Amino acid sequence: MRKKTILLATAAFAASSLITAPAASATPRGCGDMANGQLCVNQPPGNHYGGYYTTEYVKHHGKPVKVKLGYRAKSASGQDHGIVWDSKWLTAKDGKVVQKKRYLTMDRGWCIRGYMKSGGKTYETKYLCWKP
Repeated sequence: MRKKTILLATAAFAASSLITAPAASATPRGCGDMANGQLCVNQPPGNHYGGYYTTEYVKHHGKPVKVKLGYRAKSASGQDHGIVWDSKWLTAKDGKVVQKKRYLTMDRGWCIRGYMKSGGKTYETKYLCWKP
C-alpha cells in the first residue's frame, strides 16, 4: 500500500510539473516580447542583404500610446553605428501594427535591431544578423 501511495504521489507531482512548466519562447528572430506587445525588426523578403528593413510594433491591449521607431546597426567587426530614430511619433492602438520602413544595404556579418521610444522609456529587439 505504501508503495502505491508513493507512486501516486510521484505521478501527481510529475503531472503538476508538466502543467506549470513555462512554455518555450516563440519569439521570432529580430523580435522582442514586451508586457503589452511585440517589437520586431524584419529583413527584406527573399533573404537579400540590401532592401527595405522594417521596425514594427504590435500593441496587444490598453489605451493608445505614442511611439517612435528606429534601428541600430552593428558591423561585422562589432562597430556600433548608434540608434537612428527615423520615424515621427506614431499612435499605437490595440491589435494594430505601426511600422517604419527604410532601405539599407547590409554586408555579410552585419546585425540590426529595432528600437522604440514610448512613455520616456526605450525598448529594443533581439539582433537580426547576417552570417558571414
